[in-house]
Amino acid sequence: MELTKAQIADLSCLDDPIRAFLNAYTLCEPKGTEILNLLRTREFDYSQQSSELLRALDSDSPPQLSWVGDDQILIQGAALTRALSQHIASKHSHVLSAHYSEPYRTSDSFGAVPYWLSLDCSSPLTATIHRLPRDRHQLHMTFQRFHKPLVVTPGHLGEWTLTRIPSNRALENHLERRLREREFRVADSSLSSDADVSGESHPRSSPLPPHEFHLTSIGPIEQQAEALRHVLDRAYERRAAILVLPELRMPPPLLEAVRDFLRRQTLTAKRGFLLVAAGSWHLDMPGGPRYNRCVVLRHDGEDLWSHDKLREYEINPQNVADNPDAYRAIGVGPGGAVEAIHRGQTLQFYDSIAGRLAAAICVGFFSPDVHPLLLASAANLFLVPAMTTSITVMEACTTDLVHTQLAYSLVANCGHFGSQAPSFCQWPAAHNNIRRLAAGKVLLTLDLNNTSIYDVD
Repeated sequence: MELTKAQIADLSCLDDPIRAFLNAYTLCEPKGTEILNLLRTREFDYSQQSSELLRALDSDSPPQLSWVGDDQILIQGAALTRALSQHIASKHSHVLSAHYSEPYRTSDSFGAVPYWLSLDCSSPLTATIHRLPRDRHQLHMTFQRFHKPLVVTPGHLGEWTLTRIPSNRALENHLERRLREREFRVADSSLSSDADVSGESHPRSSPLPPHEFHLTSIGPIEQQAEALRHVLDRAYERRAAILVLPELRMPPPLLEAVRDFLRRQTLTAKRGFLLVAAGSWHLDMPGGPRYNRCVVLRHDGEDLWSHDKLREYEINPQNVADNPDAYRAIGVGPGGAVEAIHRGQTLQFYDSIAGRLAAAICVGFFSPDVHPLLLASAANLFLVPAMTTSITVMEACTTDLVHTQLAYSLVANCGHFGSQAPSFCQWPAAHNNIRRLAAGKVLLTLDLNNTSIYDVD
């Protein structure tokens, strides 16, 4: 939902709080009678609460809401809505969007926990995806009573933070145009299996595993750039809107080649990349730690967001025994090694007209302790760069996400390390559907409007 400046002013009128709530707060169809009766009840000092929240926003303080009783929760939600509309109109002077960039917080009685709200709005792509409400204290119960399905996403879960990426209007316009054509295609690629991968390993103080490793180069760089261009060209010809590339195949020169391709591409209603999850690489931060980082690029080659792997990969002795030559090249001996990276602390999600998107990298996607985070994100399209010699556990994870939140998953597995473990995609259907990239092929394309249409190249 987008509101014009004139509509924002209208929403901010003190004498129309009901319309302010119904129009600015929710994208779903409200249960009108219950809400209207409640907002007309004089015992709630709605105006005073709205003024207090506005003062908090104007002073750059997080709004503090105390959840005491279902009715009071709803009133404070409505009060916050009006305060937000007034604050945005007076401070930012731009269109009020459903994609507000900050979460709001409960009171200290719940530990000042931040939440994201995302309502179950439909698009041509997500019309069949029904995000089930999740039990999040009294907040969830109130909105389940007064609304149709609502996703309440926590701002924090355990050691992790969930962060919403601000909406990009140009990207949303392109996505909407592509969806109108009812030919929304996605693709993933393993890139080439022919690569010279080099890495370093160092002893660890902990004996299990005895070493840690990271990649330093992949080459010959000209050959890898040519393989990348081939995949980009073929995916563009196949009219893929979203492309996922594999883990640890995207050093800075190749990432720049993807950016350059996007800057030069011709976008039409039916052709051109709108999002590319550009694989990942081991990146050393100046004066800081090393991350395994995936950059998600938008249609113009600029960053939409970047994601740091949530868990380091551990290579055990059996992994080495199964593929000794590959691991020897990156300095990993028979005893195995652990990936020398700093763990990411955040799972980002992007609410678009095509659904809620999230990116996660390999073991940071399928590790059992990460799974509650994937569920809490309520994402329904996962972009997953990977580098693994077995996709069995990963396929089980994507199957579970089909059952829990009807999620699509695009897994691009590195062809160099996973020649026997292909890239694949999975989507919700009457029967669990997984399409794997055939041996010797580099690109898997799927039409999400008609999943019987897929292609391998």
